[in-house]
Amino acid sequence: MAVPPDLRKNTVVVTDSPNLIKNWQLKFNAQQHLEEVIRIYQASYRGGLVEFENSITRYNPINILQVRKIDKQGMQQEFDSSSLDNGHIAALLAIWASHKIATAYGVMSNQVQKEDDIDRAMLPFSI
Repeated sequence: MAVPPDLRKNTVVVTDSPNLIKNWQLKFNAQQHLEEVIRIYQASYRGGLVEFENSITRYNPINILQVRKIDKQGMQQEFDSSSLDNGHIAALLAIWASHKIATAYGVMSNQVQKEDDIDRAMLPFSI
């Protein structure tokens, strides 16, 4: 799947199949990243950084995450597999990717950020 040239500057390709996709920027491996993806989603959601348009609210991962157990390591969650579909995974990965990119940019950027630089409508990501 090619990204049109006019959209490449603002596009990040996330894949779980790097051998099949050209020009990807972020590789997702469920065994390595799934807990992190869920943790970042929940922190972003609690922080008010996640908002879904009405047309895609059915893909909000909050609807399919269930508490499996709570122990000394914290809350363990799992997906309701009967309701899970690719839209939920796409939403989770978009939020995870935006967090990774924002973190990397913050570490690598030497610029001092001003309040006017922050676009609240697009923070941290738009789906």
